[in-house]
Amino acid sequence: MLENPRPDAVICCHIWTLTPVGTVDITAGPVMAACDDWKVTVRGRGGHAAIPHTTVDPVVAAAHIVTALQSVVSRNVSPSETAVVTVASIHGGEMFNVIPDEVEMVGTFRTFDPQTRETVVRRAQAVIEGVASALGAAAPLEVRYLTPAVINDPAVTAWRAPPRKRCSAWTGSAAASAPWAPRMRPST
Repeated sequence: MLENPRPDAVICCHIWTLTPVGTVDITAGPVMAACDDWKVTVRGRGGHAAIPHTTVDPVVAAAHIVTALQSVVSRNVSPSETAVVTVASIHGGEMFNVIPDEVEMVGTFRTFDPQTRETVVRRAQAVIEGVASALGAAAPLEVRYLTPAVINDPAVTAWRAPPRKRCSAWTGSAAASAPWAPRMRPST
C-alpha cells in the first residue's frame, strides 16, 4: 500500500471535541498516544452473601485491582514520560445477595514511547495477577495492541500552508499546539 505512487509524507486527521469548529491543530512531535485496550476476567468462587467466608469474592478482588492499578504509572513511569491506565468498565453479578463467580473489567493503556508501553503492560499484568492471586482469585490480562502513537515529524508539520488551504472549514488560523498533546522533552 502507498507504493505507487509513494507519498512524500502522510498526515493523519482526528476529530477532537476540544478543537473549535473550523480550526486545524498542527503540532510537531507527540500528538496522539498509542491506544491499547485490555480485558480482565477476575475469576473467584461465588456464593451466598450471608456466608462470604465460603467464597472467593471477585468483586473485592476487582476493587483491589482498580486501586492497585493506580500505582502502575505513578511508580513505574518517569515523570518526564506520559502514560495513562484507565479502568473504564466493571461488571459482575446480577443479584443483591449473591457473590458472583466472576467480574469483567475493561480499560485502556495510553502511551507515547514504545518502552513505556511495554513497561505499563508488564507492570499492569503483574499487579492484576498478583492482587487477584493474593485474594485467592485468578485474573489473566488480555491486551489488544490497537494503534501506535502519532508523533509528527517537525519538517512535515512546518509545511502546513497547502493542507490548510484545502480545508473546506478553514477559518484562516491554526493552533500552534493541540491542547491534549503531552508536554514532553524532545527525543534524542
